[in-house]
Amino acid sequence: MSDGSTARVLSRTRTVVCFDPDPAAREAITGVLGTLGFACVPTPDIDAARAASEDASYDVLLVALTPDDEDTLAFIEQRARSGAAGRVMATCDAPDARLAIEAMRRGCVDLLVKPIVRGELIERVEAAAVQADALRSQARRIDRLKRICRRLSDRRDEANAEQTAANIAADMEAAFQRIAGQVGALTMATDFGTRLKGELDIETILRTTLEYLLGKLGPTNAAVFLPTGSGDYALSAYVNHDVSGDNAEFVLDHLADVVPARYEEYEQVAHLTSSEAVDEAVGEAAPWLEQSDVLVLACRGETDTLAVVMLFRDRSEPFDLAMMPELETLRAVLADQLGRVVKIHNRAKPDADWNGFFVDTDETYDADAEDDTPDWGDSLAA
Repeated sequence: MSDGSTARVLSRTRTVVCFDPDPAAREAITGVLGTLGFACVPTPDIDAARAASEDASYDVLLVALTPDDEDTLAFIEQRARSGAAGRVMATCDAPDARLAIEAMRRGCVDLLVKPIVRGELIERVEAAAVQADALRSQARRIDRLKRICRRLSDRRDEANAEQTAANIAADMEAAFQRIAGQVGALTMATDFGTRLKGELDIETILRTTLEYLLGKLGPTNAAVFLPTGSGDYALSAYVNHDVSGDNAEFVLDHLADVVPARYEEYEQVAHLTSSEAVDEAVGEAAPWLEQSDVLVLACRGETDTLAVVMLFRDRSEPFDLAMMPELETLRAVLADQLGRVVKIHNRAKPDADWNGFFVDTDETYDADAEDDTPDWGDSLAA
């Protein structure tokens, strides 16, 4: 185990199940983590690891992986898809890109290359444990909010009309809507995150995102712009609901030049509800959007904006304001998934920095076509 940065002691005991057939490697890993306050469960074989992680009480499952080890990959996938909050990480000797990508597809949240630097081991395992804490906290919060909603609903039904029923109902309805919005956002995080979990193909990620948005919002024009690595953005996936076919190419290309650069730093969903706001935002494309209700979602990673999503439709069918908390959640989940793709690229190709996404878009989706199968604009390969 190589040396690294000085570790800090954890504020509470977390459990790490460490599966590695190599006794020396297993002892080195558990020795380092034990000094940090982790409760380590060393396991020499996959059956022991399966038994130790069966009750889902672990925070991190650390699995030694070798090329073409289908049994271990299947074990990783089973644990990652079980619904347990514990995170799965893999360790291996000099992985190639294929093994790294396959491990991530099966559900690993991180991959450590042996010999493992002490500081890196501590940092990565702590990060995975924090994710497990967050998932458990989120589940508890959803349960609590659901219980509150049920109590509020019961109290509303029992309210006596003679005891200022109108005021009580209004107050309770407002509280119910606020809590329902939080539950909706948390539910979306789980639902949408599950649909994207393990997916690394950019085209599939964007298609899933647009399908999910249309399912939530109903018919709408939608476009996703991704950075190209040249300081600009390109149209990467889109749905054409009601833009004239003759104008669609001009409008979408112009939006790619204008909208992402203007909104890439936004920290919340931008909602443009007036012709003046739309005109200022889209410039020359304004004549085609001046009667539109417009949403712009900047999906920001740790340091960069990884996507800008634009949604627009006729102002006679405005977007529901109650959906804003869920859209805030969606943009965060999409940013996390795109960030994961970039991270895997950098891990698999450490000598080739990520320079944005390659884009090749030349098709449209006509929402009025006779068949109901969306003809999606081509998405991209990372």
